[in-house]
Amino acid sequence: MTHLPKGITVSIDGRKRKSNEREALKELERRLKEQDSFEQKTEINSNRKEQVGKGMRGDKRRTIRYQDGIVVDHILGTRCSLSKYLKGDLRKFR
Repeated sequence: MTHLPKGITVSIDGRKRKSNEREALKELERRLKEQDSFEQKTEINSNRKEQVGKGMRGDKRRTIRYQDGIVVDHILGTRCSLSKYLKGDLRKFR
């Protein structure tokens, strides 16, 4: 038995044709599910790696400096006081 779109071929050798077809169909379904789950996992992992970045200093969006009471948005280049930021005043970060 062959799944034409994916090119997966399964053959079962036995004495009865019907039982061979049933077993081959079950094995083909199992392999297709396995391949689909593998493709989904690789896509999820690649998306996750894209979102995380390299972990370098240049990947920062914001720095919250508690000692100085300042919040800095590195992408917009704006600063805000820590007390306003903690209260939810995010007008400068839009």
